[in-house]
Amino acid sequence: MRFVAATLLMVAMACRADSELRLAFPPDQLSGTTELGAIEVEGVGPVLLTAQKNGGQLVVHAQDPSGKVIGRAESVVGLSDTPIYVMTSGGLKKITIYWGSE
Repeated sequence: MRFVAATLLMVAMACRADSELRLAFPPDQLSGTTELGAIEVEGVGPVLLTAQKNGGQLVVHAQDPSGKVIGRAESVVGLSDTPIYVMTSGGLKKITIYWGSE
């Protein structure tokens, strides 16, 4: 148990809030799969973010330039922000999506 906690702490410390995406609309306005936009992530290049709403659940995917999914987040509709962690050559990077704040 201590090993797992120590490993999670190390992973969390290695993650930094390097990027953010601010959107003018809240997630409850999504329909189907929606392209949110691309954001530059160090070590990856442009990362495409897409979101899909299913009832009160929100699923966000991050894709690298080749189309490979390098991050996924699940949240609930109605929150003001959604963090998503993407895998890069230098470790995990955090992208925070701010809804209705552009």
